[in-house]
Amino acid sequence: MTSNDSENKGYKSYLEEDGGRKGIFKWILSTDHKRIALLYLYSMMVWFTVGVVLGLLMKLELIAPGQTIMGPQSYNATFTVHGVIMIFLIVIPGLPAVFGNFMLPIQ
Repeated sequence: MTSNDSENKGYKSYLEEDGGRKGIFKWILSTDHKRIALLYLYSMMVWFTVGVVLGLLMKLELIAPGQTIMGPQSYNATFTVHGVIMIFLIVIPGLPAVFGNFMLPIQ
């Protein structure tokens, strides 16, 4: 049998090639499934923090009777945005995006 070592000298594997990108573009434009899963996870953590802050604002409004920090329309808008963020940006993409991109390609 012949060896391919002499033919492959100086060439990088397609997995090692980063396209010459550096910094954040190396992460954002990556095709590595683990990096994509981590990007999903990091963005979900940011949106989770935003949702928690909105939830805390709603609880602060309800801590005392009457209007405390926001009016009724602002409360309804905060309630709606909190729900949309927690469902559509946390719960729904959570399992398929993070688990699907991180664990399934390994098998």
